[in-house]
Amino acid sequence: MDPAPHARLWKPDRLIVASLMIAALAPFAGTLAFGYVMDDTTAIRSNPDVDGWKSLLRVWTHPYGGDSSPYFGLYRPLTMALFAFVWNAGGHWALWFHLLAVSMHIIATVLVWRLLAHAVGRVPAGLAALWFAIHPVHVEAVANVANSSEILVAIWTCLLTLYLTRVAARSRSITWAEAVLAGALYLAALLSKESGAMAPILAALWVWGGRRDVRQSANGGFTPHPARWWRVLVAWSVVAVLVMLVRALVLGGPVTGEPIAAAGLVDLSATQRVSAMLSLGPKILRLLVWPSGLNPHYGPTTFPPSALGWPVATLLVLLLAGGVATWLARKNDRRMLVGIAWIVVAFLPASNILVPTGQILAERTLYVPSIGVALLIALVLDALWDRARSDGRWRTVKAMATVLVIALVATAASRTRRWTEVWKNHETLFAQMIAADSAGYRGYWLSGLEARGAGRMDDALSLLGRAYALYPRDRGLMIDYSETLLRNGQPERAATVAAGLMSSPRLRARPFAVGLYLEAVGKAFGPDSVIADARRLMRETPSPTAALYLGRAHEMRGDTAAAASAYREGLRVAPADRELLLRLNVLRIAR
Repeated sequence: MDPAPHARLWKPDRLIVASLMIAALAPFAGTLAFGYVMDDTTAIRSNPDVDGWKSLLRVWTHPYGGDSSPYFGLYRPLTMALFAFVWNAGGHWALWFHLLAVSMHIIATVLVWRLLAHAVGRVPAGLAALWFAIHPVHVEAVANVANSSEILVAIWTCLLTLYLTRVAARSRSITWAEAVLAGALYLAALLSKESGAMAPILAALWVWGGRRDVRQSANGGFTPHPARWWRVLVAWSVVAVLVMLVRALVLGGPVTGEPIAAAGLVDLSATQRVSAMLSLGPKILRLLVWPSGLNPHYGPTTFPPSALGWPVATLLVLLLAGGVATWLARKNDRRMLVGIAWIVVAFLPASNILVPTGQILAERTLYVPSIGVALLIALVLDALWDRARSDGRWRTVKAMATVLVIALVATAASRTRRWTEVWKNHETLFAQMIAADSAGYRGYWLSGLEARGAGRMDDALSLLGRAYALYPRDRGLMIDYSETLLRNGQPERAATVAAGLMSSPRLRARPFAVGLYLEAVGKAFGPDSVIADARRLMRETPSPTAALYLGRAHEMRGDTAAAASAYREGLRVAPADRELLLRLNVLRIAR
């Protein structure tokens, strides 16, 4: 048998794969010299859950980031197990984590090309995957290790989609073994990040209409023989129930009971939140296609000043694009509809549309949705490719396209490489936050905390004060600013700032917030003010912390009977509170 035809068949594929691997590596190679930044410091470097080889098992019984994690309601044991392995095998060196993130991006890029090659020709698919490899919006997912969970979800989603695409091409019934493998891939996605829940929907969309063979026949994917897929659906259902049960055991419930809405969303009703997020449609579209600049944090100033027209415009664009795609689907070409649906479905978990999920907008959450954009780009390139061939101007178009692609790739890769430098350390990252949104408060806030940690207290007070002036409603900022003021001999100002915390029933029940406020009040205005404020807090939200400060204030005034009464009142709220029991015993001994 002559091996030449086989060699000719695979040589272009090897060239495309090699080119994509180089393109995915080149703009992110500089990140290998970076350290731990932002969430890396809490989820990895300072997380006791990843210490020691027993951590490979421990992370399965703990929330994401550990028991003291600030990430409410997150359970990502597969991601954390991967981090734990690298942490222990790599000697705690950040290099290995960044190498992991870049390697995963390379793998994801090749898988995206394999996926697109089922929808269009290999060369248009390669060019669209090249766009994916060097896309500037992927900087946050690749350069910040903790955010590489987005890449992991993309890998599992692509593998699941490619696997089901192969299974769908067979005419026979799907076996239990095949269904179990599909379930295992879904389980991997779901345990890597919560957005992995969308993996089966995305895979089903692609099998339904993302392939060229579906375009050539009215019978394709799930449509002609839905009974074929019942074993896969059962496997996915079992996985979903299993993960919900495990989350309930580890987190205390399938979802968190803590409010996780970001500043700017937390005070909005459901209708207002949906309208506000729809107003960001043009910004999200620009980020997906070709961002003009990147922002590590999108705060309340992200929303347009006049938001009424933007939600309507976003809905009209979606309806128009969906209408065109539906018309093409009726003509037996579902690929455009699949591309649009992929973007919407993949972004839905982070969209704040269904429920508030945290940040208003994060560029890392656009990693998986950008695969849908890559499909749309591939469709356009494929149509142009076919048109050029049919017009007989193939060589001219090929030469012009080569020059244009080289120019675009060089420009995008250079921009992506430059923007990765933002994630080099906290100083560059926080400076970019301020540069990207000078009216936003978070860059000043984090810069202030960095200055405080370095002992530059004057700078810390100035930066935190600037952040507070820009957005005085962020409760985390209130805590940090009032605490810094208290440390630096400004208790009156600290008490004024901390008073805002007491407007929240949830924070009135938090020992740290109550203690911070009453400590500032006591240092600023004395025990009489503490007594008045502590009594008010005990009426509104009884807590052992308020009772403790109330009793101590009475002790400072020499009224031990009132102090004992305050401590007993606190023990009715928390009978086992050690501090209250200790103070009450001290008073008894003193008598």
